[in-house]
Amino acid sequence: MGFVLFSCSEAAKNPFLKSEQNTISIASECRLEAFDFYSNDAFSKLIKDLVCDPVFYYDENSGQVKSAVISSYRWVHESEIALKVNTAKVFHDSPVFRLDKGRYLSAGDIAHSIRLFAKNSKYPQVKAFLSTFQKLTPAGDDELIISLEKNVSENDFLRELAAIELFVVPKELKKIEELKDLIGTALYSVSAVSREQVHLKVFKNHALFKQKGNGDFSYPNAYRLNLNIPKNKLLHLFTSGQVDGIFTSDISEAAKKFKADDYFSESFFVRKEDEITVLAINFEKSFTSSYPNIEFIKAMVNPEKHNQSRCQNQLIHYYSLYDLENYDAHTITSLDMYFDNVNQEFESFVRKNFAGHKINLSSGTDFPDVLIYRLMLPSVFREQTDKYILQYYASKGFINDEKISKEANIKLFSPAKYLLFNEKIKFLNGNFDTRNDFSCIFKVDN
Repeated sequence: MGFVLFSCSEAAKNPFLKSEQNTISIASECRLEAFDFYSNDAFSKLIKDLVCDPVFYYDENSGQVKSAVISSYRWVHESEIALKVNTAKVFHDSPVFRLDKGRYLSAGDIAHSIRLFAKNSKYPQVKAFLSTFQKLTPAGDDELIISLEKNVSENDFLRELAAIELFVVPKELKKIEELKDLIGTALYSVSAVSREQVHLKVFKNHALFKQKGNGDFSYPNAYRLNLNIPKNKLLHLFTSGQVDGIFTSDISEAAKKFKADDYFSESFFVRKEDEITVLAINFEKSFTSSYPNIEFIKAMVNPEKHNQSRCQNQLIHYYSLYDLENYDAHTITSLDMYFDNVNQEFESFVRKNFAGHKINLSSGTDFPDVLIYRLMLPSVFREQTDKYILQYYASKGFINDEKISKEANIKLFSPAKYLLFNEKIKFLNGNFDTRNDFSCIFKVDN
């Protein structure tokens, strides 16, 4: 069965900017060295979304798998899929190409990009998934056949491939060690890179500029990302009008300053980092038969108070059916609690809370009562997060039942970065909500 994909360029049918003569300037405390092509941390993803297109991406709002580089696909059989490549896509101009001019995308580029991620991804989950790709066979320039080790669920396979977002680069690019090496097919190309600033310019050879009626829309000419700015200076740069936006892990001061302003809640956007911290309760232990015990544990590990004083950038979620409720007297006097790769300050905070209620904590690793862990994730989408958490539990011999694993998760928090814009930047394109995408989404009021 074959499928035609919706390209993200479809969004270009609506007007975005009223003027082409502008540069969107963003200040951030991020460091250039933090960029990693094989990572989906917030800073690296910010750059990649502007410069590169993923093989697939998952639109969580519509539930559709989409692509700008794959025009359609068909399943040859349950262990083989053929991808029809959008050969109208053009790579940015670069010295790696003949005459320094970007060339058209080919199936060989898709295969090359998949191999790069299979070898270099920072996430074990991605490497494990791509290790099931037994063979990548270009059939001419416009089709890539992926042969898998075994039969798969077509829907599950495409969702995972889309969720981890493997970005496409040309096969001439043998390695990507620095941001200046990056070449893609998206709307912005890397123009200049220094330790203090990254400059991206609009790619005029992009297909969007060749579409009929392209006079109906326009884009910023450039993005200028100023790096290494001390956090205590970001807000001044922003409020004084020296930059259009700030990209930061802490907007607490900005939130206080603009709390009464209606535009604030509509002018900042969240990008999750590539990690989560979760508490899981072992429902096979006797203490869980008393509901107040569960509520007591939740209160002891509740990270809101910890974050108020130490971690201003954490997103707090209840990652289960449970909400924090009032509880009566608990019956717990001791707990076997295991911390796995958890932030040391948070671990100390939790231990201190239990000690204050005279609860003895032991730290055995075999089938504990409570497991608190930090997990690196290549995808922020809930469906994939559930899958990776279940895989983690299974690897620890903690829980092997999918339903129980979801019920066991009591609290989740994850670090994030925030992008805050001034009043002249207007958000228009739904791509942001579905992909955490910064490209093609702003209107500038002159």
